[in-house]
Amino acid sequence: MRVALRTVALDLLRILTFRQPSAAISDSWPAYLALGLFFTWLAGVGRYWDNPRAAFWQHLGLGSIAYVFVLALILWLLLWPLKPRRWSFRNVLVFITLTAPPAILYAIPVERFMPLHAAQSVNGWFLAIVATWRVALLVSFLRNTAGLARGAIVVGTLLPLVLIVVALSALNLEHATFEIMAGVAHQPPSPNDTAYAIVSLISLFSMFAAPFLLAAYLWFAFRARFDALHHQAESVREAYGARESVTLLWDRYSRLSDRDERLATLRELEVQYERAGEDFGFAEAIERAAAEFSDEAVFETRPRPSDA
Repeated sequence: MRVALRTVALDLLRILTFRQPSAAISDSWPAYLALGLFFTWLAGVGRYWDNPRAAFWQHLGLGSIAYVFVLALILWLLLWPLKPRRWSFRNVLVFITLTAPPAILYAIPVERFMPLHAAQSVNGWFLAIVATWRVALLVSFLRNTAGLARGAIVVGTLLPLVLIVVALSALNLEHATFEIMAGVAHQPPSPNDTAYAIVSLISLFSMFAAPFLLAAYLWFAFRARFDALHHQAESVREAYGARESVTLLWDRYSRLSDRDERLATLRELEVQYERAGEDFGFAEAIERAAAEFSDEAVFETRPRPSDA
């Protein structure tokens, strides 16, 4: 299904401003993914375009393209046990790519028109703005699209971030990560040391928070699994109850002679037969019975499995 570029652009604006996109994002998702990957590539190129130390593949923006696929895979697998609605790798990937436009802030060459220390500070603020914006978008996505409860949203938002920070800290990469994302290079003591101290504090907080978030994650995953099994058991019980009702109603129908009573019983059979959810030997009999009331809207039998 083709979709106008204007529709895709408007939906991108809606997502970035915490509003629900149109239904076209489901029917024409390749167009949205293409636009999201374009902005991802553009942000990747902009992040390194004036960095002489960047590798060739980073100048091409390939690192950012690979990053969104890896991040989408992590989020999809990590949050899947929480049983979110409409949860698929495709949906997560499209969402992740569509959050790329704010990262274009990194491409602004602030070091060209302000002192080095000021440029480092501004780049740090850009990093804070983009990170906060994207985290807020993830919260909105988990609430409006995935339909998670508040507690699960908190865990689903913080746990991936904390695990990433802990992993980087274990590899002693948190300083390098800040420098790469904020666009600064290693320098002698400068005002940037304060920002690094904040990143180190976040790393320390993440290490302490990780066990509690993991415990909460396991709890919410257990609750989601329990609720799913409970709902499945309720559905099975309802279906068996409906099948029993159909059997009793058919026996009652067979013993009735009054036309009005037979019609009322047949209509009640319709409701219970639909609840049963499958054909278990009454479809043809009910069809023959309904033929007696062909002048009235009584019953439309469900297709039997063999006819589907």
